[in-house]
Amino acid sequence: MFQPAREMTSPPRVVAAILFAFAFPPLAVDLLAAAMALPKEPHRISIVVAALPGALMMSLLAGWIFVLPACVAWAVLHQLDRQYRSAAAFVGLATGLAFAALLTTFDDEDTQAVAMHLTGAAAGLLTGLGVWWIAYGRQERFRSIVTRPPLNL
Repeated sequence: MFQPAREMTSPPRVVAAILFAFAFPPLAVDLLAAAMALPKEPHRISIVVAALPGALMMSLLAGWIFVLPACVAWAVLHQLDRQYRSAAAFVGLATGLAFAALLTTFDDEDTQAVAMHLTGAAAGLLTGLGVWWIAYGRQERFRSIVTRPPLNL
């Protein structure tokens, strides 16, 4: 059903994918918080938007704990030629759940544990798929352009 991306990715695409893995989760969670605050308290949107630069910086400083194991898992999958979209989704999902589990350890009352795990799983899943798309996606079109025979005029 899923064909692996047999093409090799380039170093700039790998760097872009890693930067996406750092930047997308805080951006997605911040946009989700803004969407949840909009109907109830529109004045809180400015607070949520103002928190975005701090969230991006914290992601760069502390996100390596989650991005590094995901990069190692992805490097192993790449070496085994098993870089499927479903594998990317699984790695992202596992990373998002690990992040949510870490955050729920600081919650004394476990009141938001389910919501935090769902949000972490969704953000991780979308991050994994985004990383796959940046690193391996849209290569069939470029391959067909490169391998097209030259025109004889």
